[in-house]
Amino acid sequence: MSEHRDPDRSRCSILDAAEEIFAQKGFAGASMSRIAKLSGKSQALLHHHFKSKKGLWEAVKARFGERFARVLLPLLKQGFCVESFIREWPREYLAFWRSNPNLRRIMLWRQLEGDCTPWEATNELFALSVGKVVESQKMGHVRQDLHPAHIISILTGAHLFWLNNKPAFCHRLGLDPDDEAVDERYIQDLERILTTGLLTSRE
Repeated sequence: MSEHRDPDRSRCSILDAAEEIFAQKGFAGASMSRIAKLSGKSQALLHHHFKSKKGLWEAVKARFGERFARVLLPLLKQGFCVESFIREWPREYLAFWRSNPNLRRIMLWRQLEGDCTPWEATNELFALSVGKVVESQKMGHVRQDLHPAHIISILTGAHLFWLNNKPAFCHRLGLDPDDEAVDERYIQDLERILTTGLLTSRE
């Protein structure tokens, strides 16, 4: 079957190749010719499906956003309490990032290249997360003096920082960064800080 008779398969092949190239080179360093070569498709077909390199870049980001939402949205929709959010979300979140290493590299490239545009596919996830925190604040389960968006940002930021800096920490401590037990220990310590605090009680 030719690429023109199976557009979905062609589009997927192009996105797979673009994901690899963007992860290696960022947006500025990637080229349509390199993506076409890796995908085995013509540059004309790339332009047919995505119009431009910018269009292809946005399509790669959108596909990652859709994957992210498929994994994490059910956690928020199946019934929510802050305690389960603190305990369950980090494991699913870190597992998602471990299984999508290209996304981590693309996110770092975005920062380096100054791309601050939000990922539309994650807007629902963020809005729902913030809304759930607001509900918990109204029920008295979460401190009301904290901005709900800051709470979500702190939680996700703590996990992203760990993912991006774990190799250096593990090297200092003589640990294997690929050992999932290392992640689990980090999650447990973060959970303790969030639920019981950092400082010891003082009489």
